[in-house]
Amino acid sequence: MPVTLWVSGSMGGATSLNAMVHGVAPPPCWYGVKPAVALTDMEEVPGGPENIAEAFDGPVPTDRNPIENVDLLPLETRYRVVSSVDDQWVIYDENSGRLIEELSARQADLSVLVAWIRPVPLDH
Repeated sequence: MPVTLWVSGSMGGATSLNAMVHGVAPPPCWYGVKPAVALTDMEEVPGGPENIAEAFDGPVPTDRNPIENVDLLPLETRYRVVSSVDDQWVIYDENSGRLIEELSARQADLSVLVAWIRPVPLDH
């Protein structure tokens, strides 16, 4: 059975986008949930910078930082992003917001659902 969808949450967003840039056949659809894609901007994630530096044995190489390589992502893939503008760890403007902006500029097939972390009263 062929793969038709990659679902990537948080740091899985970085892993899956890096895979597409570095030779793994891209899926028809990539679904990112609060994707962490700006690996050099993870200061708000508890332990984030230390864990990322350990994974790369030092600084993140530019070619492994997905937000720096959006121009290399395949346009035949449809991109679906669910993210929260009030996420206090994976900052929207540094991650999903930039990814969305850059994919939009490339006219990628893209849809976005903005989710809220804050509780919303049920009477709305």
